[in-house]
Amino acid sequence: MTKYYLLAWGIWLGLAAPLGAQSLPKLQTGMTYATARLTLLEKGWRPASQLKRFQAQPLTPVMVYLYGLGYLEVSGCNREGWCGMEFTHGKGQRLTLITRRNDPDNDAGPLLEHWYIGDEGKDISQ
Repeated sequence: MTKYYLLAWGIWLGLAAPLGAQSLPKLQTGMTYATARLTLLEKGWRPASQLKRFQAQPLTPVMVYLYGLGYLEVSGCNREGWCGMEFTHGKGQRLTLITRRNDPDNDAGPLLEHWYIGDEGKDISQ
């Protein structure tokens, strides 16, 4: 009886998971952005191109470098070199990834630091 109760509870938890929770792959702080990006693409997340937003203003060298790598989802970078990358999911979710070491001298490429879903900036990378 207990086995069936636990099975039913597990199924209910799976059905009651937040919208899109099943589509968010496991990401890890410190993984390369290229790996994180590929994993997201495989789970149905799509880059939210920010290129139009920046056409009227000069780009920073870091942004030029990232756009050159094909990362059109760059939403901005700060002076310390941390950058935000935005993705959307078919269900209307928005995912923002924050990367560090976004410079051409870093052989590993950009590294994932943390991420969050939605506008409120609630960090879910823990």
